[in-house]
Amino acid sequence: MNLGNMIDTVSYQKITTYPLGEYKRKALQARYQYKCDTFTLVEDGSDYITSIILQSAKRKDSIIIVDPCEKLYSEARAFLREENYNVNCFSDKYYSTSWSVWENTSNANELIDAAKSLLLPLYSRLISREVFEKIQEALILCIASFMSYAVSTFLLYHNKFQAICDFIKMTPINSLSQILKDTNDTTECLWNGMLSYTHDPESMVSIAFVLFNKLAKESQNTLIGCEEYDFTQLSKIKSLCFIESRNDPATDVLVYNSIFQNILYQEQTKGRGCAINVIINNIEKIHNKRYIYELLMLSKKYKINFFITTASINDMFARISHENALYILSMFHFIILRKCNSIEMKIIKDIFDIEGLCVTPKQFIISEKKAMLCNKFVVQKQKHINC
Repeated sequence: MNLGNMIDTVSYQKITTYPLGEYKRKALQARYQYKCDTFTLVEDGSDYITSIILQSAKRKDSIIIVDPCEKLYSEARAFLREENYNVNCFSDKYYSTSWSVWENTSNANELIDAAKSLLLPLYSRLISREVFEKIQEALILCIASFMSYAVSTFLLYHNKFQAICDFIKMTPINSLSQILKDTNDTTECLWNGMLSYTHDPESMVSIAFVLFNKLAKESQNTLIGCEEYDFTQLSKIKSLCFIESRNDPATDVLVYNSIFQNILYQEQTKGRGCAINVIINNIEKIHNKRYIYELLMLSKKYKINFFITTASINDMFARISHENALYILSMFHFIILRKCNSIEMKIIKDIFDIEGLCVTPKQFIISEKKAMLCNKFVVQKQKHINC
């Protein structure tokens, strides 16, 4: 069996990076601790994710989990609290943490960053990528203008998103423009900046309204518009941040900011602080996957690993070309096929030009354009050793 240059065989007691599989009763692990980005096709990702959580705790790495399954959180929470992790959960099923996009909005640059933190993960819910690329600068400044107006005018409002929507609905475009210019210098600067990019401010306002309206629902505002959780604590102390994946706008905003803010922090601190493992279970259930792949590429220079699972290759790649599918999968250091029926295997073979792939009760690991047949990693052995 050719393991290539990316995989080591070790005893279960000596796992130091992240588990991939098993071969001749020994564990297969990634050779390099920060070259572990892994995409896994698996029917039920619970055991696989548990193995990553156990190893993260052993290494004292912080963890971001994005998952629709509350069982996974309840098990991880109990274990990681025993390991002295700081645990936070964004969910409507548990006592939930909340993050506020309004926290750092005191000047034009912070308002633009806040606007980006909403728009970049959500634009695909509003407009096509082609349109977004043409109007991106104008739209960001438009959103930032309304956010500037909100922090000046609706300071004590619980739901500023709804207040902005009400303001836009009740105000004609000409009056709206003058009101924003008269609010303060920052709001006027942002609005005039938007006007310098577009001759159609009404269209920008219409798109911004749709964005704010999606976030104005109380379930959304409660998660991203209220309290002051600091995502960068993941880089400062060992922490778990669990985000319940509900295919709603707030989920996209939380996932984007939980990762991006730590990329920025690690860049500013030159990589100091905790390593972070991002675990996204059933990624096919997330509406806009593009921003996740973009963040994965941005994170390559830092101590951030991605572990992504899907239960359906067909759902993942049905509407994109094989070239685009190969481009996405090539971002990962490892592809693990823990389950693969004949239809899924045909898709995989069409994407990868690799010999030897076949339907098997075992699993394949694809790395460095080679496919390796091995057994599945046995998390029960890992649990026994950790205990």
